[in-house]
Amino acid sequence: MQKIDKKHLQFPSQSSIMYIQTESEAANGDVNVFSGSVLKTDITPLGLYINKFFLQEVFTMIKKLQALKAKKGFTLVELVVVIAIIGVLAAILVPTMLGVVQDSRITSANTLASNIKNRVTEFFSKMDTIKASYIGGAKTTTPVTITATQNAAGGSDWAISGLAASDFLDGKNHCGSSQNTLSISNKDTELTGYIADTLSDMKQCYAVVYIGSDGKVLGVAAIEGATSASGATMPTSAQFTAGKMTWAGNKAGVGTNGVIIGCAPAIAHSST
Repeated sequence: MQKIDKKHLQFPSQSSIMYIQTESEAANGDVNVFSGSVLKTDITPLGLYINKFFLQEVFTMIKKLQALKAKKGFTLVELVVVIAIIGVLAAILVPTMLGVVQDSRITSANTLASNIKNRVTEFFSKMDTIKASYIGGAKTTTPVTITATQNAAGGSDWAISGLAASDFLDGKNHCGSSQNTLSISNKDTELTGYIADTLSDMKQCYAVVYIGSDGKVLGVAAIEGATSASGATMPTSAQFTAGKMTWAGNKAGVGTNGVIIGCAPAIAHSST
């Protein structure tokens, strides 16, 4: 039986391995490693190479684990770099996101104003078919106001002011009284009922409607979620005619105190 020559076993960190070999172990081809833990060793060159590779991997893994254990946290430099990166990203993204939210609110308010303008125009057309045409003339200095107030008991209460019976050809009050969206009446003959029915999804809003001398709607300015102008200055009929104005927020649709005002047709921002 061939004896194992220790020189064939070259492991990393040999000083940490205890070789214990007896005549009987050598005769049986056994090698004791790690203070008596017995590994059955293949004494062929290939077997010796495999054993050597296995132990190298074990030592490598132990070193990695020790390195991980020694590392208890981030260094100050690493923390400063991470904080700096977060700061840069915040400086870029926050203004962008705020601008996107504001643009979305302006678009929504413009849509509301457009819907109100279309509904009023439709109602006046309906009145023409029943010989109750609008004859009230221009409503430019004192516009018609439309409000929707969310009712705690359910639905929304719609109300319209600025129209009278004398504004219609048949002398009847086609403006109507306040209407709740849960119990709408006279929606075919009263503007309040018609608006409440066709815009029932709108919970709360405030709008001013300018009517020209020809009975056509010149423009509508509307604020979502409000029951008044909320301190903002609403656009005038002249500004609708011009198609531009100096917006307090230096951006079309942004009024005093940042109040979002939707317009139909749209009014551009002009610094002059």
